[in-house]
Amino acid sequence: MKFFKSSFVKLPQHRRFNYVPRYYDPAKEAREDMKNRIRFEKGAFYKQGNNRLVGAFTEKDSYRSHRQNTVNRYLRMLYLVLMMGSIWLYLMGKIGGISTIFLLMVFMILFIRKVNA
Repeated sequence: MKFFKSSFVKLPQHRRFNYVPRYYDPAKEAREDMKNRIRFEKGAFYKQGNNRLVGAFTEKDSYRSHRQNTVNRYLRMLYLVLMMGSIWLYLMGKIGGISTIFLLMVFMILFIRKVNA
């Protein structure tokens, strides 16, 4: 059933805007800046384990995931074209029935694996 729900193009999804209002306290902000500046001057910036630079560039690479989705889409399209091509070769008399069934099964299995991945 998932086969019929799959799509070759990525359909837009609804996204909710989650705005959480925050209270701005200028005195607290000034205190935090002063603390951070003093820590940085003392060299504690590199000693603390919870700074924001550690792991900042190791987040999930959106380009890589987008590229992988594009590759999967092209592979699914290729498998469908190969399935239709094997049927066309059978109808034109270029390959036999057993070969056509074998090719269809192989391409169908590969297609289903890509759809479920």
